[in-house]
Amino acid sequence: MSIPRDVREFLEGYPENDDDASMSANLRFYSNKLRCRPDNLFIDEIHDRWHGDYSKLEHKHGFIQWL
Repeated sequence: MSIPRDVREFLEGYPENDDDASMSANLRFYSNKLRCRPDNLFIDEIHDRWHGDYSKLEHKHGFIQWL
């Protein structure tokens, strides 16, 4: 049985596609290494400062772009 083309491409690492550094922004945000915009906060700061503040969460929408 042969490996399907799409699985084979995945296993070969998509050699014809260049890595896009911007694609790691979400990982860096969740690793607490990149601040969100426009609030300029790390994910841990959002958790600490906004936990339970539903009014703030309702009015601040920048963080949701990272979720």
